[in-house]
Amino acid sequence: MKTTIYEATTANGMIARKNGDMGFLSDMEWQGFMQMAYDVGNCIIGRKTFDVLLEKGKFPLNCFNVVLSKGKRDNKWPKTVAFCKSPKAALKLLAAKGFKEALVMGGGLTNTSFIKSRLADKIIVDIEPMLLADGIKLFEGKDFENKLKLEDAQKFSTDEVRLIYRVIK
Repeated sequence: MKTTIYEATTANGMIARKNGDMGFLSDMEWQGFMQMAYDVGNCIIGRKTFDVLLEKGKFPLNCFNVVLSKGKRDNKWPKTVAFCKSPKAALKLLAAKGFKEALVMGGGLTNTSFIKSRLADKIIVDIEPMLLADGIKLFEGKDFENKLKLEDAQKFSTDEVRLIYRVIK
C-alpha cells in the first residue's frame, strides 16, 4: 500500500508546540490537510494528535480515521474511526477496507514509527513561516536515519513551501 506522511512544520521542523497546539498553521494549510484526507479517504494519526484534535472539536476528520494507540480506547465513531496498536496493523486494516493508499498525519512518534518500520513511501512537508524554540519535531525518537529523494518543491502561498520526497528504502 502506498503510504504518505503529510505534515506541516515550522521552518525549523516543529509540527506543534510542546502542548500539542498547532495554532500557527494557516487556514489554507488546515484546508489542505482536510482536502488531502478527503481525497485519499483515510488518515492515520497518533494518540496525542487524536487527543488534541478531540479537545479542539476537530475529530473525527472528514475521512476514515485510524488512531494508533497502545491503550484501550472507547470508540464513539465505529463507522469512521478505528484504533490500532501498530503501523502494520493500521495498513492491514485499511487494505481490508479496500484502500490502496494511506495518509499518515502525525505526530512525531507516529511519523517515526512508519519510517522505522520501512512503511512510508513518500513524505510531504509544508513549511510554515514560523520558528519555535521548542516543540514536537516532525520525527521524534532516536536511532534511525533514512535517505530521501526530492521529487518536487512548490511555493503555494506568499510564505509557504511544499517539499515532496520519495523515501529511499
